This record gives sequence, C-alpha cells and structure tokens, in this order.
Amino acid sequence: MIATINFRIDEDQKECLQILADEKGIKVSALTREIITDYLNSLDNHGLYDPSKTIGGLIMPIPPIDSINL
Repeated sequence: MIATINFRIDEDQKECLQILADEKGIKVSALTREIITDYLNSLDNHGLYDPSKTIGGLIMPIPPIDSINL
C-alpha cells in the first residue's frame, strides 16, 4: 500500500534537500522517501523501531543531513 504524507520544512532545509537531490539526479520527493526509509530501516536493524509501541503516532528525531553519508 502506498500513502501520501504532507509536511512543512524550513526553506533552508528544502534548499539543502534540493541540492542533495540534484547531486543524485533525483527529485526531492524521491530523496525524502529514501531518507525516511533508510532511517526506519536503521531503527529496525537496531531494535529501536517497534510499531506496536507507536499507537497514536510516531515521533522521530531526524538527524542533520550529511551529504557525505548519502
């Protein structure tokens, strides 16, 4: 199943995402999906993500973007 998520970010953060997306030759939306997917997979690999404990919502601290590690 595919879902749509809408959110707002600071203009500076959007510009940073655009630069990173341009470097990878992809759209910002594709980069954002990649970042979120990688983050959730990382949590899952470390045993930190348990969907049964996220009733009512999921709050994730998003680490600063490091273009070297993308």
